[in-house]
Amino acid sequence: MTTLQNFAGAPGGLRQLKLMKLLAEQPGDGQDVPVEDVEEDFFADGGTRESLNSDLAQMRQLKWIDYWETLAGIGGVQVRQEGRDIAANFSDLQRDLVSRNRSLRDSLLRWVYAAEHALGSSPRLSSFLPESGANHFGSPYSDEEVDRASLWLREEDYIKGPAAMGTGVLRPSITPRGTAVVEQNRSVNDPGVGMSVTNNNVHISGSNNVNVAAGSKNVEQSVSVTQKQVQEARNLVDAFRQMAPLLQMSEDDKASAEGAVGEIEAAAHEGASAGVLKSAVTSFIGALGSAAGTGAGQALLALAQAALLGM
Repeated sequence: MTTLQNFAGAPGGLRQLKLMKLLAEQPGDGQDVPVEDVEEDFFADGGTRESLNSDLAQMRQLKWIDYWETLAGIGGVQVRQEGRDIAANFSDLQRDLVSRNRSLRDSLLRWVYAAEHALGSSPRLSSFLPESGANHFGSPYSDEEVDRASLWLREEDYIKGPAAMGTGVLRPSITPRGTAVVEQNRSVNDPGVGMSVTNNNVHISGSNNVNVAAGSKNVEQSVSVTQKQVQEARNLVDAFRQMAPLLQMSEDDKASAEGAVGEIEAAAHEGASAGVLKSAVTSFIGALGSAAGTGAGQALLALAQAALLGM
């Protein structure tokens, strides 16, 4: 994931990006955008007066906007070029076809799994969008995208069910392969998902890179870091370096977080102990402390938790 995707993956971060996009889309040269012009859309999306003021303050720290606050509050903002660039990049992320397809496939598969268990029968595909509220970083999916995703999942044997001409899988039902992906908290987009291992080792299903040599005696099992886990850990380190100025951490918490990041860097290489890396990521989460309540902190927390789930 990119840093922008990590930031957008946190509720506070996504809200700020959507607000930045609203401000950048207002008519005029962006030198004096009345806050009241975006309030209706912001509040309709679940924002509050408190979160609006808080988001604007953090966006000023990020140098996306400028404003002068009076006793009456924040009347207008000036959109900086950095903010316009972020808004444009966020719009590109929302529209990115590959990213949308990959995200939708996982969301749809997990919905089928949950809905089928809740109903005791196959759900209707037409219920997916209304019931799940699924979207791509705030951008809604179309019915056509859902149809294509359902056909892809069926073709790859994650779901089954009939489809009419020009539509998706009308009443999808999850397959054993799809169930395994959901329950192992994996993605249908991960390389090698569902592929069997054919070597001289016995692979333990559902484990994370654990193998026992076939026919050997007194063999010690080992758990080592995979390439994907290395990349997730490095993404976390890179994101922390970029977002650290926004975390508003105490000196003690900052020192603890930097120490944990150093441990993550030292353990983030293939063949290293997954236990050591997991311990370092867990220490990092603890060091975030109250900073986890900020938009940047939520993004880092989500990234760290995602890394832990893969270990």
